[in-house]
Amino acid sequence: MRTATPATNAFASGLNVHDSLEEQEFIARFNNLMQALRDFGSTYKPGQVIDVKKAKAVRKAMHTLEKSGWFRPQKDD
Repeated sequence: MRTATPATNAFASGLNVHDSLEEQEFIARFNNLMQALRDFGSTYKPGQVIDVKKAKAVRKAMHTLEKSGWFRPQKDD
C-alpha cells in the first residue's frame, strides 16, 4: 500500500525519482478533479441545474485520476 509523502521530503524518505514524479502527477490529477468538482458545484448550487459540460469535465478528471499509477495494484515481491 502506498502512502502519501510530501513532495519536498521525497528523497529524504527514500522514494526514488520515479516514485516522486508519480506522486507529483497524482497530486496534479487530484487537484484537477477537485477544481472540476468545485466548478460543477458552483454552477449546480444556485439553480440546481446540471451543466453538462461541467459534469463531463468531472467525469474526465476522474477518469484521468484513475489512470494514475496509484490506482494500479501493487505486485508482491
